[in-house]
Amino acid sequence: MLLNVNFVGIARMAVAIRADASDIADDLRDYMEHRAEEYFAFTRDFKLLELSPRQARILLSYEAIATQRDALATKDENARATKRKWLSAFKGAQAGRLGVDPDEYFLDEAAARCELEEAAGSGDSDDPAWLTLLALELCFFRPYYPLDDTWDGRLRGVKYAGDYAKKDFPKSQDVVSQGRVDGILKDYRHYVASLTGSTKKKVAIAGAAVTLGIATGGLAYAFAPVIAPLLAGEAVAGLSGAALTSASLAAVGGGSLAAGGLGMAGGTAIIAGGGTLLGTAAGAGVAGLTSAGSPVSEEFALGECAKLLAFCGSLPADSPSTAPFISRAKDQIDRVAAKTREELEEEKSKGKESDKKAIKNEETAAGYLEGCSRELQRLLEKCQLPLQDEKSGSGGD
Repeated sequence: MLLNVNFVGIARMAVAIRADASDIADDLRDYMEHRAEEYFAFTRDFKLLELSPRQARILLSYEAIATQRDALATKDENARATKRKWLSAFKGAQAGRLGVDPDEYFLDEAAARCELEEAAGSGDSDDPAWLTLLALELCFFRPYYPLDDTWDGRLRGVKYAGDYAKKDFPKSQDVVSQGRVDGILKDYRHYVASLTGSTKKKVAIAGAAVTLGIATGGLAYAFAPVIAPLLAGEAVAGLSGAALTSASLAAVGGGSLAAGGLGMAGGTAIIAGGGTLLGTAAGAGVAGLTSAGSPVSEEFALGECAKLLAFCGSLPADSPSTAPFISRAKDQIDRVAAKTREELEEEKSKGKESDKKAIKNEETAAGYLEGCSRELQRLLEKCQLPLQDEKSGSGGD
């Protein structure tokens, strides 16, 4: 046996494997560093779209309140029971990602009102944009989406019939007025009509984004495992799935609470108001959100574009941060649109093997993105007019 074993060949193979492994490790490290840089650049450039952990808790609590109200108003016992089970699972899933107790984390309506008023009266009020994001996300929150594969059959026929965000929410607190909610919805409808060329498009179309599991905190959960190994190193080595996500969020937040860090909640930031669409080009890639193979790309693109435009339209035109923000958003939308067109052409090049339905879906999504870019340009020009007037006035003096 010893005479027939090629020890030289084995040694060469071992050396080759070691060299290849080193090269792969270097490539992976470069990739992760690149992804981390993209993510941090994204959160820096689009900080106006970020909800802090405190603000996110308020939003999630109001989403749970809206779901609870809807379940209580449901007459069918089976549907009501399913809605309550879904709400319990929703709370458990969100709390599990944050590493908190759902009974302690989620606020009832009275406590949510106090927390909202306190947050609005604290340092958070320096940038009131988050209140617009809160109302915007709450208006288009649609519960009863499949939390996992086990929910597909159980949710058949279960629909959200509530109108909490538009009617009850403004009356439940004194921070976000009825006029503000109505104004947000009016702007959203305007931009949906502008992008589609029709006033009959359903306003609730943005709810399609929820089915992707990214409408409430998805970007933070998706990117955290990419960033964490750079920050935590061996602390997260060997972990995967939910365990990796939890450890990653804790690492991004500065370590676990026991170690004196901010914990998972400190590393979690919900990117709202169309930020999910912008983020597709900042790490996750366009594929899967506006790609030809996505069954909801058309609705997702329309809903997120309209939300982004409604948010940008609410920003004060004379603020020095508004024009740079809108300009950066336009650049990012142009990148997503260009990538979408590129993927569309690749699908068309398949000839008879191409997916005709997917091509039509992708074509429509690309049109929404390009229309969004044009609307952002108009908003940008409005922001620049006060600056031009100011310059001309000072020149006259």
